[in-house]
Amino acid sequence: QEPARLTQLQTYKGLFFVLSTALLLFLAMWLALRRQAALQRTLSDRETAFQLAMRASGMGVWDYRVGREEVDTSAQVAALLGYPPETFRESVAAWQERLHPQDRDMARRQFRAYMEGRTPRYEAEFRMRHRDGGYRWFRSTGQVAERDGEGKPTRVLGAAHDIDEQLQTLQRLAA
Repeated sequence: QEPARLTQLQTYKGLFFVLSTALLLFLAMWLALRRQAALQRTLSDRETAFQLAMRASGMGVWDYRVGREEVDTSAQVAALLGYPPETFRESVAAWQERLHPQDRDMARRQFRAYMEGRTPRYEAEFRMRHRDGGYRWFRSTGQVAERDGEGKPTRVLGAAHDIDEQLQTLQRLAA
């Protein structure tokens, strides 16, 4: 009778351990999923606010990863240049080709100087060809976001802002 009772108690003890462990794991997973969902909502809210702020400011965001030909851009960059965001793809070559011929060397020199650490920040003003064929003035600013083990930039994030109307207004006021 005694060994059978002991076996039965050990079985209940094992079952209790398995069930309590399963319950604790379930609670831990449930809490982790709730926290992840809350973080995703926060991130989504911040992304929405950022996108609205960028649209309201008229700025577009660009993301250049050194060594890649393609440059990731926000929909606003495409809109600033007159292109539908769904089909717009930016590349280093297309950007350089779109620069006004008189601004190409200066724009390249300013970006290179920043990438080589000769200037503390990237900021440039230049003309870019719009989809309609005309040129518009832009101000572009950027900052290194990632570096490799040797400290060389591997990723630069920046913003582009159409300043054409602003410059035209200044010219009219100066006249």
